[in-house]
Amino acid sequence: MLPNSVDVSNEPLPSKYADTAITALLNGKRQLKAKRRLFPAKIAGVANMFENLNTENLELCGKNVKQVKNVLSNHGVG
Repeated sequence: MLPNSVDVSNEPLPSKYADTAITALLNGKRQLKAKRRLFPAKIAGVANMFENLNTENLELCGKNVKQVKNVLSNHGVG
């Protein structure tokens, strides 16, 4: 839903933010000992949820995609 959780502490829903959601997903895969090659990374579902508001400055879609790509790259997934 949002690119990062930097300004939020103790967020009960890590899936709400791209940085914590991707990290949680990858950690879960590691706990299951999933082989990385069996799970290619794909980004889907990017949308502007606030089309009725003036969100030109927010650019959430682009920020979410950029953050997901950064987190995947930091974890060696590409």
